[in-house]
Amino acid sequence: EPGGVYFSPPYKGMPLENATLDDIEKYPWPQVAHPSRFAGIREEVRKLRETTDYAIIGSIGPNTVEKILHLRGLENTMMDMALNQDFFLALLGKITSLMVEATDKFLDEVGEYIDIFLMGDDMGTQNAPMFSPQMYRDLVKPSHAALVDKVHQKSKAKIFFHSCGDVYPLMGDLIDVGVDLLNPVQVAAKDMGDTARLKREFGDRISFCGGIDTQTVLPKGTPAEVRAEVRRRIKDLAPGGGFVLAAVHSIQPDVPLENIEAMFDEAKKSGQYPIKL
Repeated sequence: EPGGVYFSPPYKGMPLENATLDDIEKYPWPQVAHPSRFAGIREEVRKLRETTDYAIIGSIGPNTVEKILHLRGLENTMMDMALNQDFFLALLGKITSLMVEATDKFLDEVGEYIDIFLMGDDMGTQNAPMFSPQMYRDLVKPSHAALVDKVHQKSKAKIFFHSCGDVYPLMGDLIDVGVDLLNPVQVAAKDMGDTARLKREFGDRISFCGGIDTQTVLPKGTPAEVRAEVRRRIKDLAPGGGFVLAAVHSIQPDVPLENIEAMFDEAKKSGQYPIKL
């Protein structure tokens, strides 16, 4: 929105909005694995590895379903998944093959240096996943598995997976695919708010990043309410490790500065191990 800082891609139309199966191969797909895309990156990351003890995150943005949304639009994509699955799978297969190829070339350059590989697909709405768990398993899961498998072949990096919204019904599948960390734990979405349950059911197999509500608490709460939110999520998600505390989404201009200060200050106070909340 005007004056905001949230990512707003300047998309102008959807180039495959009216596409048929034949149009998939006719489309001028980009050369995502062209050597020029990775020129010089190996030396830069090698130097970074030698100068920091922070984790190094690498990514080429392999979000395959979201790319279909950008090419086809939300309504068309949902209809494809329900009624035109041959087309959906052909398009997803093409995008996945391109992203696997790009991931392969990227990791040829930096696979030995990176600690975390960032990928994802926004698959959740406020109240449920965008599609059923069975649809995920039948249509989408193999795409994510192919990308994760390539990362595991070419590196020792952990898989950081981003998906907004309520993805609770997909958690087991994401773990099965090989996801190591889920972001952003959108706690205002239906089944993501019970972070104690998330930790109890999945915390021995996956880590969490995020959890501090950006829909209500940060923009509209008091500093005391922000501190309570931080303590709650630390209490639920941090015992035994496996929690990276962060705002669920980008902090917007309507968030008071004192709330941002309260979040960081309380994280430092309450986030010391052993957790005693």
